[in-house]
Formats: sequence, structure tokens, C-alpha cells
Amino acid sequence: MRRQGEQLAALLASEWSGPQRTVLDVACGIGTQAIGLALQGPAVTASDLSVNEVQRLRHEAALQGVVIAASVCEMRQAHVHHGSGFGAVVCADNASPYLLTDDDVLLALQPMLVCLAVGGGCVVTVRDYGSKARGSERQAHRRRVLPAGARRHARGLTG
Repeated sequence: MRRQGEQLAALLASEWSGPQRTVLDVACGIGTQAIGLALQGPAVTASDLSVNEVQRLRHEAALQGVVIAASVCEMRQAHVHHGSGFGAVVCADNASPYLLTDDDVLLALQPMLVCLAVGGGCVVTVRDYGSKARGSERQAHRRRVLPAGARRHARGLTG
């Protein structure tokens, strides 16, 4: 959790000059990234579709001594639920693979981008759980940063 928070905070600081002091995790699950980021200092808001996951996040955050504004929300409704002005939006690990069509992906990405403040950044990661046996050496993640304002096409979300 701490390592992911450190890595995400470093990525946000290196790629965007905007205000990363406020972070929205739109599919927080039990809070691995949200708590890790909160431990680095940003004010973190988090939401997930699962009531149980949000309750677990609250419990884990309390154990770590951080305060996270956590609520239940489906990621495609993030802009309606959370509004805008966030320095960064995060959707990490196994959340986005549940979006099965190009239209679903766009319906999720567009609200994430609307939640951002000017100069902010959006980080979406997908962990390739199938490439390594569980518990084996650290898995490599490919990183691709799209410039602010780049057009994202439905297929492949290329810039």
C-alpha cells in the first residue's frame, strides 16, 4: 500500500504541473491506492460501486490513521457524484477491465476527465495478473502518458 502510494504520488508529480494535492480514486475497492496516496499527503476522495468495499476502505484507513472521504458511486457517474476540481483522478488495477465495450470505456473515462482541475491528470492502470504466478517477482507495468487535451479514440485510447 505504501509503495503504491509512493509510486503514484511520484508519477503524478513528475507528469503534471497541476494541483495534485486533491486526488479522486473512482474505483477504490478496499483502498489500496487511496490509502497509499493519503499517506503521502494529498486529500483523497474515494468511491466504489461496492458498499462492502467502501466500508472496508474506511476501516483500513482508520487503522492507518488517514482520513478519506469515501462513498458509494459507480465510476461512470463520478462527475455527477463528486464534481470537478481534483488535481488527479486514479482508476487502478482491476477496475477498468470490468468495462467490456469501447462505449463503456469512454463512458467511464469522460466523467473522470470532467472531474479534473485545469492542469490535473488521470491515471488508469490495468494489472496483468495472468503474466506472473502469484507471489513471484514484481510485475512490470507499462506506462503511457497522454498529454492534456489529447484526443482519445475509442479503440485503444491512443493519443
